Amino acid sequence: MLFSLPSSALAVRIVLGMHIAAGTLALALGLIPMLGRKGGPAHVRAGRAYTYAMIVVAATAVGLCLLQPLTLGRLFLTGVAVLSFYLSFSGWRAARRHSVVLPPADAVLAALAALVGLGMAGAGIWLGAILFAFFGGLICLFAGLDTWRALRPAAVPEATAWLFRHFIRMGGSYISAFTAFVVVNLGRWLPESAPSWAGLVGWIAPTIIGTILIASTVRRHKARLRRGAALTLAGLALLAAPAEAQPGRNLTGQLTNEIGQPLPYATVGVVGQGVGTVADADGRFWLALPPAVAATDTIQFALLGYAKRSLTVAALPAGPVTIVLPATAVALPDATVQARRLDTLRIGNPHYRTRLQTNFALGTKPGQNVGSEIGRVFQLPKGGAWLDQFDFVLSANDFDTVTFRINVYALRGGVPAVPLLRQSIYREVVGRGARRVRVALQAEQLFVQENAIAVTVEWVGHSRHGQQLALPLLMPAFATHLYRYGAANRWKRFASMSTTMELRVLRAPKE
Repeated sequence: MLFSLPSSALAVRIVLGMHIAAGTLALALGLIPMLGRKGGPAHVRAGRAYTYAMIVVAATAVGLCLLQPLTLGRLFLTGVAVLSFYLSFSGWRAARRHSVVLPPADAVLAALAALVGLGMAGAGIWLGAILFAFFGGLICLFAGLDTWRALRPAAVPEATAWLFRHFIRMGGSYISAFTAFVVVNLGRWLPESAPSWAGLVGWIAPTIIGTILIASTVRRHKARLRRGAALTLAGLALLAAPAEAQPGRNLTGQLTNEIGQPLPYATVGVVGQGVGTVADADGRFWLALPPAVAATDTIQFALLGYAKRSLTVAALPAGPVTIVLPATAVALPDATVQARRLDTLRIGNPHYRTRLQTNFALGTKPGQNVGSEIGRVFQLPKGGAWLDQFDFVLSANDFDTVTFRINVYALRGGVPAVPLLRQSIYREVVGRGARRVRVALQAEQLFVQENAIAVTVEWVGHSRHGQQLALPLLMPAFATHLYRYGAANRWKRFASMSTTMELRVLRAPKE
């Protein structure tokens, strides 16, 4: 201790008030992610606020130790507070980064926490404060293991390891904080005639109940991941079936505008089925129709800025066809921003460490999958925002050149429905291998007032040779994954999944 102030001293009362307020707030906030929907905005915000509150709890607990005479009770509460802080912070960071691999700053914090835990354990033994030494030992265990793994990284961890670290550490933090709350107040709650074992129940009940709940959550999510992986593989197999089937008919032709100019990268697809393609740079297309496509099925021809055309298979001639799409205006609401400056906000996940992939190119004829579209849902700030920049990651690519179209949609029924761009945005990637792709959106001057939008990457072109083209797949994730196999196909929506995508927006500063 640095001072020996009485409990009535103003400094002690201020620090104690901050400690109690932050602890009460943390206990209330911790219930939101535990009892609410996992991965939603409320879960993320409450978890972040809980971690910040635990930082205040730990700092004020140490402050009280420095201001007041040391007692066994004070040392016990300080040990609990520091342990709860480290568990919550490391668990929150694992979820934020979707990784258990520590960046340098986190590794330094882990080493410092391990040293603090070692000092607490030694001081507890010297003072005879066994509980203080015990909590110091726990901090040494968790922080020491983190430091060891940072210094001597082993094999690449499982893609979902971060999720279970998040569950276990955030849960352990809440158990520690709740135990301290119960122990401090138990004497006020129990009557004087209460048996001696009632106090022991207050010590161990939170740990027993909390451990059971954490173990149940881990088991449930592991089972969910196994089912999700099986369903994903089965779904991809079903989706790939049309592309692998022998064509019952070849549809060829060219798309043009009203004055005969070709329409590059227009989409051609069977409505509601995984059969589709994209025209080349000259507007020419070739599509193999498998026997499963009936004469009454509808072929849809579309391009942003032009009216869609729909024709039945029976209405199309056997030879090459010319499809004319008339130009149409895309009406978007105007918006005026009066602020002198705009705040930058990044939404999404810029990092990835996963072995899972979501594929554009499938099967032995990857060109048949051109027109597939992959994206995610982005929650926008209230009051609207300007779209500024979009990033995504290629985890596999052995084509010399690939061309993508970036699409922005308003959602209806949770899936992309209304295009928000005035014109198509294309991004050509030259060279093989994994890489991050950045797309500037400032020139579009698109102000969006929707609560949520979808931004997708559509594969529209490629060089002649190549078999693999994929994006990383994070599962589970605090996001919603969108996938459409083939032009004009139905959207598929996968909650708690995502690919690595980040959207940068500009918004008016908060007043």
